[in-house]
Amino acid sequence: MSKATVPPLPARLAAAVSLMQSVAPPPWRRAVDVATDHALLPSWLASHNLAADIWGLDLRSGPLARAEANLARFALSDRVHLKQADGLDCLPPLPGDRIFILGLGGLEITDIIGRPRWPADCLLLLQPMKSWTELNLLLTQSGWQLRGAALTPGPYRLLPLQLWQPAACPPALAVAGAAAGDPLERRAATALTSADRQSGRQQLCRQLFARQNAAQLLSTCVDSVWLTAAWLRCQMTLAGATLSQQTELRQYERELLQDWQRKLKSRRGLFPALGLNDRLSEQQLAAAVQEAAQTAFSAAP
Repeated sequence: MSKATVPPLPARLAAAVSLMQSVAPPPWRRAVDVATDHALLPSWLASHNLAADIWGLDLRSGPLARAEANLARFALSDRVHLKQADGLDCLPPLPGDRIFILGLGGLEITDIIGRPRWPADCLLLLQPMKSWTELNLLLTQSGWQLRGAALTPGPYRLLPLQLWQPAACPPALAVAGAAAGDPLERRAATALTSADRQSGRQQLCRQLFARQNAAQLLSTCVDSVWLTAAWLRCQMTLAGATLSQQTELRQYERELLQDWQRKLKSRRGLFPALGLNDRLSEQQLAAAVQEAAQTAFSAAP
């Protein structure tokens, strides 16, 4: 039977690869797709020779079985390594790694990237489906650097794509260790309950924000809400932008604002998963987000 041709990537995956290539031109030493599902992204990377060593990881056996079938169909079984794993627990990051974590929740991504020790020259392409503000908050406060951003259509709204470079230090996002009381202690991911993970994130936040007063914390949270939009608007100012790009960014900003207008009417605490309720109310943050939006909109071309 002749091999099948790897199909073009869906728009979301194509945008992720393009963003990674714009900052780190291939070929890459190693590329890793976390939560690979059907292994379409690793298959495409292999068929275009973008990396010497390519891995697809997934926690579930069902998706891995489909991934294996696809690799066989594309005659790429010898080019792409598949492994069942929780995040990167089985594959410690190496210098020069290009890692894709797409389609998970922001808190799930935080748990995954909080466990390893990161070489400074790794790049991570992250595309959270939700809780991206919490993810931004933890990464920026832990010293990670945003190297690039883009927007991609999602099922109901525009979604942010972000390219991050880790801080060159032991795991500042040691969610698993924090749950055990030691920031550097690693515990098996499978041994952690959701309550453990939430407790770890809350302890981490208390450490990160201990020296910030309420006004500083409010400013930090607002910056995290607008992080992707601010980065894109800055790039448009520096390099120019098409009318389509300006329209897309304006739509994304309005969707963010609508989210926080809804939050303003709610009575939930601020980021309950991060345990900041006693420092700042969600109503305070929502009002500050709207004020920042008015400033951004009035300054827009």
